Amino acid sequence: MEMKEKLQRYAQVLLQIGCDLKEGDTVAVEIPVEHMEFAEIIRTEAMCAGAEGCTVFPFRTDGMPWDEETHAAHLREAEETAKKKPCVINLCMAEFAEAHEDVEAFDECQKQKREIRKVLNQYGRNAGTIACVPSQYWADRFYPELPEEERFDALWDAFFTCVHCMAEDPVGFWKSYIHNTGIRKKKLDEYNFVKYHYIGEKSDFTFSSSRGGFWMGGCVETPERTFIPNLPTQEIFLGPLKTSVNGHIEARLPLNYQGHIIEGISLDVKDGKIICYNAARGYDTLQEIIETEEGTHYLGEVAAVEADSSIASFNKLFYTTLYDENASCHVAIGNGLGPGDEDSSGLNRASLHVDFMIGSKSMNIFGQKEDGTWIHVFSDGKWIID
Repeated sequence: MEMKEKLQRYAQVLLQIGCDLKEGDTVAVEIPVEHMEFAEIIRTEAMCAGAEGCTVFPFRTDGMPWDEETHAAHLREAEETAKKKPCVINLCMAEFAEAHEDVEAFDECQKQKREIRKVLNQYGRNAGTIACVPSQYWADRFYPELPEEERFDALWDAFFTCVHCMAEDPVGFWKSYIHNTGIRKKKLDEYNFVKYHYIGEKSDFTFSSSRGGFWMGGCVETPERTFIPNLPTQEIFLGPLKTSVNGHIEARLPLNYQGHIIEGISLDVKDGKIICYNAARGYDTLQEIIETEEGTHYLGEVAAVEADSSIASFNKLFYTTLYDENASCHVAIGNGLGPGDEDSSGLNRASLHVDFMIGSKSMNIFGQKEDGTWIHVFSDGKWIID
C-alpha cells in the first residue's frame, strides 16, 4: 500500500470515527507545521465528506515559537472557527524536553498551542479527537535498531497498525469495536459491583466507583453523534469514588510527562489519598504533579486494557500517554472522569489528569456484589466476560 493511501485511510478514520463527521460540519486541524501535506489530505477528505470548511492551525515543534504577529493571526482565525463549534482534530507528537536547548522557547511553543486550543474550545465543539503524527527525534528514540533513514516511515507504519488503517475496512473495524465495547460495558454495569479489586505483578488495591458511576470508554455518545476522542483506544474505565481507593500501586512502564520521563512510580493510597509516593527516576516531576494541589493527592480514573492490544504487541514504550495507556491497565492522578460533580458523585476534582501504566499479563480484576460475592472478570491480562 502506498503512503498516500495509508494517509487517506488515516484521515478517514480521524474524520468518520474520531469526529463522526456530519454534512455541514466545520473541521479544525491542529498539526505540526512539518505535516502540512497530511493536513491537506485531511482537508480534501473532509470536504468530500460534506464538511462546510476545514481550517488548519499549524504549530512549531523546532523549539521556537511563532512570532507575535503570526500567532495573533492564528488566534483570530481560531476565534472565527470556534463560533461554528467545530470538530477538532488534534495531531500531536511525543515531546522530549532534552531535544531542545532553549527550554524557555520550548515552553513558549507549548503555551501557544494551549492558547489556540483554549480559543477553539471556548464555545464548545461538536466533536474532537486526539491522534499522533511522527517526528524524526521520536522515530530515532522508538526504532534505534533500524537504519536512520528507515525510522520515520517505520514509526508512521506503527501508527497505521495501531489505528487499524491496514485493516481491510478501517472505519468498519472501529464501528465494530464501538459496538462490542458497548456490550462489555453494559454487562459490567449490570453486575452493580460495589467494590473492585485490582491485583497485579506489583499493584494490589481496591476501590468503589463514583456514585451513579458506570463503565466508560470506547467512545463518546451524544444525541447527535458517536465519536472516539482518542485514537487509538483500547480502554474502558471508571471514575473512582474519591475516598474509596486503598492499597499499593506501582507503574510498570515509564511515563513521559510534558517531555520529562518518570520511571518506577510507586504510590501508597489510604482512604483515597496518596500518603506516600516515590519514583526511581523523575521524582521531582512526580512530586510537582502530586503537590500541585489537594486534588492531585487523589485518583481520578482506573482503567482496564487487555495485555494483548495492538499497541501492547509492539512491546515498546511509545513515549506518549495516548498510546502507552492503551497498552496497559492504568490509573490517573487528579481529575475524576465520570458524570456529575464532586459533591453529587464523589468524584475527585483537580486541574490535572495524569495517567500512568500498571498492567501486565498478570493483572486480575475482581468485582464484589452487594451480597459480598466476588466475581472474577479480568484474568491474566484478559477479559473473561463476553
